[in-house]
Amino acid sequence: MTLHFLLEKYLLKQFYNIILGYFFSINFSIKAQFITTWMTDNPGISKDHQIIISGKGNYTITWEEMGNEINRGTTQGQNITKIIFPNAGTYKIAISGDLQQIWFNGRGDRAKLLTIERWGKIAWKSMKNAFRGCQNLVCKATDIPNLSQVTSMAYMFAKCTSFNGKISNWNTSNVMDMRGMFFEANSFNQPIRSWNTSKATNMGDIFFGANLFNQPINNWNTGQVINMSGMFQGAVSFN
Repeated sequence: MTLHFLLEKYLLKQFYNIILGYFFSINFSIKAQFITTWMTDNPGISKDHQIIISGKGNYTITWEEMGNEINRGTTQGQNITKIIFPNAGTYKIAISGDLQQIWFNGRGDRAKLLTIERWGKIAWKSMKNAFRGCQNLVCKATDIPNLSQVTSMAYMFAKCTSFNGKISNWNTSNVMDMRGMFFEANSFNQPIRSWNTSKATNMGDIFFGANLFNQPINNWNTGQVINMSGMFQGAVSFN
């Protein structure tokens, strides 16, 4: 073998390792990110080529237009952050870093959020009012969020009229406030009987107006609950 041949072989191997490492690093990164999709020209408070993320914390945002992968970018987010895209469209948004909370609270660009694709490794601090009023939200994620520090899920999916995500294996062991969590979430009907509710103190209005919900919750520990007012009001399917 000539020196030239060996050098070419070595360089080819190094190139292969770099490319392989690149793809593995991207896959690893995606697993850690909180991934959602948005339609920028749905009704909202921002312009048709923008979205506003109502968050808390310092985080990194990677975005990509769906169907046009060369239209992509990265930006830093701090608390409430506006993203300005080159054009209106449907975008995939991947967030990593110290995002502690997201809250729409029935306002803002709630109609622009379409899906949750992956929960990732975000260590959430609160889910209070997180997706409240996001009427187009569908949860496609097959992983589970890190809720180990979450004590409030109050109104998390309130008025999420399209939401019917699979959330049966969530860790709710530290959640105290579940008030209005599925308030008028009238598509929701998923099994959640295995939830740990031993620290829950407030379940008022949790299924208020959730008119499709009819799942057993007989395993729930309600020993600490002091408010159950309106818990099943308007939940006409529940028996």
